[in-house]
Amino acid sequence: MHIENAIYNIAGKTAVFTLYTTHTPYATSEHATLTLDGCTYDGLDRWINRPWYEYKYQNARVDAAYKALDDAWDMERRAFMEARGYKRMTARRLEEWTEYRRAPRPAGTRVALAAAAYMCAKTEPERYEAGRAALQVLEDLESVRFADAYTIVYTSHAGAVLTWHASRMSRESFTIESEA
Repeated sequence: MHIENAIYNIAGKTAVFTLYTTHTPYATSEHATLTLDGCTYDGLDRWINRPWYEYKYQNARVDAAYKALDDAWDMERRAFMEARGYKRMTARRLEEWTEYRRAPRPAGTRVALAAAAYMCAKTEPERYEAGRAALQVLEDLESVRFADAYTIVYTSHAGAVLTWHASRMSRESFTIESEA
């Protein structure tokens, strides 16, 4: 079994995707294990004829990164509810939670780290020139803000702003600007 690693530096922390493939007589499975901030998340993509992705292991990487982001939001939601004494999420409280989620998250938080790893999993920015600029923003990350359900804004300490449209899986899915 051949194992590959994809390693990203996000705000001084390391996100490592460990990638490998297994085969059965019926299917091929691509596995991705994301190690991020002391936690491990497993992703899987199983296919029979031909995989539908732009880069090898992309679907498995996205699966692992999405689990990390989902777990981070779940932990934050539980802390949000506990701090306010909520036992359940009513419609009014859900609106409050939605507004709370739009606030910028500092780079060291689990949500910010997972959001950055998710972007790396979907776009594999190291593979092309514009993506390397995106990696510089992630290395110097100051905060992450979720503008809407599909747009994430990453801001660096140097003032660069990376806006990622998460609904797309291609390398044209983000823009980088300098704050003026």
